[in-house]
Amino acid sequence: MRLTDRAAEAIRAFLGVGARPHRQPEQDTRFSFLEHPSAPHDLSRLRGSRSAPGSTRGAASHSRETSSSSVSYLEPSQSAPAVGVQLRDDSSPIKRGWGKFIDSISPTKARRKEKLMVDDDPLDGEEGELVDDEGFFDSAKARARIDIISLLPVELSLYIFSLLDVSTLLSCITVTHYWKALATDDAVWRCLFHAQPGWRIDVEAAHHHLATNTQRQREEALEHSGIPIPGSSARNPRVSISSILSSSLLLPTIFSSSPTPSSKSHRTSFQASKMASRASSADHGDLDDFAPVPLDWKDIFKTRFILEKRWRSGQPKVRQLMGHQSLVYCVKFDRDRIVTGSRDKTIKVWSTQTGRLRSTLRGHDGSVLCLKFDSATSFMVSGSSDGSILAWDFEKGVITRKITKAHAGGVLTLDFDDKWIVSGGRDNSVRVWHRANQELHRVMNGHEGPVNCVILQGSTLVSASGDAKLIMWNIETGEILRRFEGHSRGIACVALTTHRIISGSKDPYMKLYDSDTGACLETVKGHHDLVRSLAVDPNMGRVISASYDKSLKVWDLDSEGKQLKLVRDFPDVHESQIFDVDCDASRIITASYSNVVTVLDFGFDLDTSLFA
Repeated sequence: MRLTDRAAEAIRAFLGVGARPHRQPEQDTRFSFLEHPSAPHDLSRLRGSRSAPGSTRGAASHSRETSSSSVSYLEPSQSAPAVGVQLRDDSSPIKRGWGKFIDSISPTKARRKEKLMVDDDPLDGEEGELVDDEGFFDSAKARARIDIISLLPVELSLYIFSLLDVSTLLSCITVTHYWKALATDDAVWRCLFHAQPGWRIDVEAAHHHLATNTQRQREEALEHSGIPIPGSSARNPRVSISSILSSSLLLPTIFSSSPTPSSKSHRTSFQASKMASRASSADHGDLDDFAPVPLDWKDIFKTRFILEKRWRSGQPKVRQLMGHQSLVYCVKFDRDRIVTGSRDKTIKVWSTQTGRLRSTLRGHDGSVLCLKFDSATSFMVSGSSDGSILAWDFEKGVITRKITKAHAGGVLTLDFDDKWIVSGGRDNSVRVWHRANQELHRVMNGHEGPVNCVILQGSTLVSASGDAKLIMWNIETGEILRRFEGHSRGIACVALTTHRIISGSKDPYMKLYDSDTGACLETVKGHHDLVRSLAVDPNMGRVISASYDKSLKVWDLDSEGKQLKLVRDFPDVHESQIFDVDCDASRIITASYSNVVTVLDFGFDLDTSLFA
C-alpha cells in the first residue's frame, strides 16, 4: 500500500475511533456540510508556529512559540476550537497504527519525540539530570498529541485529503483550523466532485463563467475607483491553499488547470488512485478534461448533491408552456432554449430559464412531427406529415433549404451529426442526406413497416419500426450489421448508451439489448400502454420513458448495463398521452396531446448552468 493510501486509512481510523472534537458546553454542534462557513486562508496562522523548511530555530524556542500560539497541535489552547489527537492507551490499535505511519514517513521520529517529552525546567542545575519528583506526575498519554498532517508538505496533505470519502472529509473539518482549510480546499472538492459517477462539468460553460465573473469584477473596480487597472478587482477573489500552490508553480500536475504534457503518467496514476479509493466504476477521463480550479468546487458539489437528492425523491418544480393551438408532437432543448413542433404546423422557440415564448417559425404545410437543432451552429432540421424536410437558421428564423418530397409519406423521425442527416418515414425507408448541402446520399431499405425512430452514433445507425424490429446499419456503406427482435408489436422509440440499445414498444415493454451481440439482456414492463418516447442522460446512466398511459418513469441503468431499475414514477403530472420527452442533468421536458409543453425542473433555485 502506498504512503498516501496508508495516510488516508489512518485518517479514517483516527476520526472514527481516536479523535474527540472539542465541544462548547450547552451548544448544539451538529454539523452539516451544506452550512459550514468558508475555510480560513492564513496558512501560517493555521499551522501555528511550525518552523518553515530550512529554519534554524531551536527546540526550546519552537516549544515556547507553540505554547503562545492561538492554534497549537502539540498542546491545543482552551480558547481555540481546535482539538488534538488523544491516543487512548498504549495498547490502542489506533495509537499503534499512527505510530507505524509516523515511523514510515519520519526517520527522525525518535529525536522529535525526545524533544516533545523533555522540558527545560525539570533539569537539576547541579547534577544535570532529570529530577525524580514523586509529587509530580506527567502522563505520557497527555503529551502524545501529534498532528501528523501538519508535519507533511502542504501538497502531500492536500493529496491525502483528496483520497477521502465525503463523510470522512466532513469529519476532518471539525478537527482543527488547519484541517478545515485543507478539507474545504477547492482542489480537494474538485477531485471529490469528479469522483462521483456521472457527475460532469461543462468545461466550455465553466470557462465562460470565469470570464464573465472576471469582467464583472473589473467593471465593479472601475465603478468604485474610477481608475482602470487591468486585472484589478473590487472584491477579494476566492483564495484557497491549492490556488496559492498553483500560482507559485508547485505541484502543477495536481492543481494546475493546464497540466504539462510531460506529467501524463503522473496524472493517470493520480486519477486511478482517486477512483480506487472510492471504489468508483465510472470513467472519469483525463484531468485535462476537468474544469479549471478557480471555481467554488465545494459549492458546486453541494448544488449537485441537492440536485441528485431531488431526482431521487421526485421533487421537481412543474410548469407548463402554453401557446400551441393543437397537440405538440416533438420537443428538444438545451440550457438556453426549448424548441417544439405541433400539429398546428408551427415551430415555437421558448426560453429554458423563464418559459417565455421567443419566436414562432412557419414553413411546413402539415404537422411538425420531428425536429432537432444545434445551438453552436444555429442549424435545425424539421420533418412534417406533408413529407417535407426543412433546414433552418433558427437564430434568424429563416429556411435555408426545403426538401419537398423527402419521403413518400410523413417524415416521422430525424437525427443528424456533423456530416449526415438521417430521416425515417411512413414509406418504410431510411434516408441519408449530406448535412452540408442537404443532398440525398443513400436510401436504405430493410424494414417492412413505418420507420418511427432513428438514432445516429458515429458510423452506426439504429432504426426502429412498426414491424417490431430494430436494425443496426453502417451508414457509410448502407450495410445491415445486425437485427434485433423480441417485441411482439411495433417499436415506437429507441435510445443508445455505451454498448446498449433500449427500445419501447406498443406491447408495451421496454427491452435492453447488447449492441455488440444482439442479445436481449432484460425485458421490463413499467407502462400499461405504448411506450412512445425515450430519453437518456448518458453521464448518469439515467433513462426517462414516456407513455400513452400519461406517465413518466425514471430508470437507472446499473453499472454493468444489464438491468434497468425504476427510480421514480410521475403518474399524475400529465392529463393526456405523452408524445415526446427530452432530458438533461436538471430537467425533464415533455410534449403531449393536451397542447402543452410540461417542464419538470429539479434544479429550481439552484445554479445548474455548469453541469453537463
